[in-house]
Amino acid sequence: MQWHKEYYFLDADTSILRLPISNPNLPLNHIRQNLDWFIAEQLIPQKLYPFGDEGNDAGPLVFDGRLSTKDNNFPIRFYNNEFGGDLEGLSEIIFSSFEKLLECLTHYMTELRTRKNSEIIPDFFKIDPSGAGLTGIDYWLNWTSLQKADFEDFGN
Repeated sequence: MQWHKEYYFLDADTSILRLPISNPNLPLNHIRQNLDWFIAEQLIPQKLYPFGDEGNDAGPLVFDGRLSTKDNNFPIRFYNNEFGGDLEGLSEIIFSSFEKLLECLTHYMTELRTRKNSEIIPDFFKIDPSGAGLTGIDYWLNWTSLQKADFEDFGN
């Protein structure tokens, strides 16, 4: 929440994931929306807190509050909406923390200037070795495959 309060931005779509926008005219509005819908109502009692969206609109990114962490710096997972609140829809940890998510996204957006998107994601494994580079490898390699196919089909 502190990060969201300190930085204002009206677009946080990186193609691989979307963070809630931070509009100073509607403080925390988008965060409230992430917490006020059917899937969130199923996940929150299980200590999974939606805060953003996966890039293919398949479901929310969630903080995993089930794990005890220093300073509430929870690991991040993806939840597939098709599971309607059942924990079967929960991915492995894809980022070890919000700080590592931001570090990886910043790297991704910076590198897009000179590299193909599918070439950048494997860098996450070194940036976040205990999240993206450990339990998140399959999730991110799947994204890399999707991006390669998109480039071959559409030149993006």
